[in-house]
Amino acid sequence: MNNIVKASLISVVVLIAFAGAGRSIWRYSIGSKAMTQNKLITHDMPEHGLALIGQSAPSFEADFKSLVRVSDDLQEAVKQFTVIVTNNGRRNISAVTVKWEFELPNGQKIPRTVSHSRMDHLFVSPSFFLLAPGGKYPVSLFPLSGANKEIKSTPEIIKQAQLLTDLLARSVRCNVTIDGVLFTDGTYVGVDSSDSFDRLQAEVNATRDLLKEARQIAEAGQSAAEVFKHIDKFAKLTREQLKADLKKPSDILSPIYCYNKSKANYAKGLMAMKEKKGGSQTMEFIRESNRPYTQLVKR
Repeated sequence: MNNIVKASLISVVVLIAFAGAGRSIWRYSIGSKAMTQNKLITHDMPEHGLALIGQSAPSFEADFKSLVRVSDDLQEAVKQFTVIVTNNGRRNISAVTVKWEFELPNGQKIPRTVSHSRMDHLFVSPSFFLLAPGGKYPVSLFPLSGANKEIKSTPEIIKQAQLLTDLLARSVRCNVTIDGVLFTDGTYVGVDSSDSFDRLQAEVNATRDLLKEARQIAEAGQSAAEVFKHIDKFAKLTREQLKADLKKPSDILSPIYCYNKSKANYAKGLMAMKEKKGGSQTMEFIRESNRPYTQLVKR
């Protein structure tokens, strides 16, 4: 038997074994649905009009179906680790952080936090934010991509599902809480055990600083080409360059890294605006950004 045939047979065996393992994961998830629901305990933030809808809530199935797109083989796993943030208050929300805290039999607590934000209103239009009064927003331990909040079945996602399912099975309970919320008026509330406020502040500072630098170049009498040259310098920063100064993996959560990444991302956005709307309109946007900004305040 030649090496090519051997390699092909080995690949087929690996794929069959992997598919079998995948099926066993989902059989376990579905069979243990009632048990895992009892372990997951959601905690609302009623003083600020916020509620968490977990899998055991009557409205969860309908909300999940309308807000999340996920393949059939992942449905049960994703539902276990997804909550719906409901804004029953009167204020618009710019950002929210949800924390899952898995408690093991020995008392050890393993936290997992997920943050979502949209803070365009601080720089562009007051109509751009994350969650309006009466609105609902899904937050999951799985990555939600695109406007449709889609979760695609990939080997990485399947592995993540297995790890989370195993962790929940080993846990006595899992408390799911709203760790922090930023309202559009700049007020931040919550325990903030994950230091999300500092990262949000870094994101805001990065955007404001880039706009200020661009304005200063224009106000000094330099051409629009020089303004865009400065912006493009940040837009071209690669992920590897941004991570070059990290001393340890956890530094990816530091405000400094968040500042640099946010500045690069906003620079990409400005260059995309230039391509779509033209240099003149983008320069006008930059000039008009010189106005009082909403200040973030942690309560």
